[in-house]
Amino acid sequence: SRLRQDALIEDFHQRTRLDPSSTAEWDILNSDVLRAGNGIGGTGIDGPFRVPPNRTVFIDTNINGGIRQFTEVLVEAGARVEVSGLNPLRIFSTGDVELRGEILAEGGRGEDGLSATGGRVIQGGDPGPGGGRGGRANFPLAPLVGEVGRSPLGTDGGGQGGIRSDQVSGGGGGGGHASFGGNDLALASSGLGGKPYGDNEISMLLGGSGGGAGGNGIGGLPEADDTGGGGGGGGGAVSVSTARTFLLSGGRISVNGGPGGDAAPSGSGRSPGGGGGGGGSGGSIRVEALFSAEIVRGSLNHFGADGGNGGLRGGRPGARGADGRLRLYVLSGNREGSGAGKSFAMSRFLDVGTDHAMFSFDASNPETGEVVLGGGVKDLQVPEGLPQNSVMRVLFQGARVLSTDPRLPDFETVTAWTSRIDDLDGYRFIRWRLEFDIGLDIETARRPVVREIAVRFSYF
Repeated sequence: SRLRQDALIEDFHQRTRLDPSSTAEWDILNSDVLRAGNGIGGTGIDGPFRVPPNRTVFIDTNINGGIRQFTEVLVEAGARVEVSGLNPLRIFSTGDVELRGEILAEGGRGEDGLSATGGRVIQGGDPGPGGGRGGRANFPLAPLVGEVGRSPLGTDGGGQGGIRSDQVSGGGGGGGHASFGGNDLALASSGLGGKPYGDNEISMLLGGSGGGAGGNGIGGLPEADDTGGGGGGGGGAVSVSTARTFLLSGGRISVNGGPGGDAAPSGSGRSPGGGGGGGGSGGSIRVEALFSAEIVRGSLNHFGADGGNGGLRGGRPGARGADGRLRLYVLSGNREGSGAGKSFAMSRFLDVGTDHAMFSFDASNPETGEVVLGGGVKDLQVPEGLPQNSVMRVLFQGARVLSTDPRLPDFETVTAWTSRIDDLDGYRFIRWRLEFDIGLDIETARRPVVREIAVRFSYF
């Protein structure tokens, strides 16, 4: 077979090939550049974060976009970190992260319904950071149906509200996330569960969605209505990135969805009462550590991303919210050095087709994968941004075809990273990883910008 040049080219003009675990900022704001980003562990500019035993501290993610950049994190036993705000919580640490206590970013419980409330609005549960609020019951703008739960970033994961009825009032649908939210299929007046959204790799850090509110029960006059319960709030979203180790020793991170509120019970001679509020869906937890991520045996409830239960009483109960998502990454087995100030860009698995079995990439040292810039290397072009003689490493990884769907890689067959791309001859799916020192100046947070990089492959 004949050699074909430039079979695969990556010039960072688009984000479609970006792996979500990349710590570099790839084509931010359509700028056609690769920025070093915060790297693994961030800048450490906020100093150490230590919470003493039995102390509670609060983090508001409306401040600084929810980003905290520490030199170490230690939450002692009995300590609690309670998180609120519109944005997800993103914790970076240049040093170790150890959790003996709790980080709580949960959705709130929907308000219980009341009898004979007239125009009283029953509130939905507050969302965790980056999540959606639960739907309101007895809401004037939606008098015949409970309000739909909110969703993050315009997704349609919110549970629908139950319908007001003088027969059997419907419960609210559960918020959706990793799957569809629950709904009461036995009753047409119950709200449908919210739809799934996001992906298993958590390429976007999204919180959970709110559950729908329960429908009102009608007692003859509006002021005699038995109201439905409010929907539970969606769980929040939390990411932790450490340039050293992550240790969970008796502590936990929870982004559970909030439960729906109970409906008002039926009164004497009245309708069956309102429907229960739907539960909010669980949020997202993403942990990445450069060296190791360890959970001490015997620790309970390490991570919580469960959907909230539906509210009870009255007409029909509310439905349960869907569970959220969890990902843990260990980015390197190398324990040499601190790892701070390092960053990487990585592609998704690229389908190279079935006609090609051999690859070549000759711009790096086949033993180490290192590329020294400024030495006449043609395959990696960095005309400005990084200093001359900065060392970059190019590594490759392969995967076989998924037996149930030949369009996808089988992650059970993923190889170890290698600097020799010809180790992957015969693989249909390959991906590359570009590692570099970001030359970080913590005090001023200066970071290099790469104006042009082209990774070029040839295959036979």
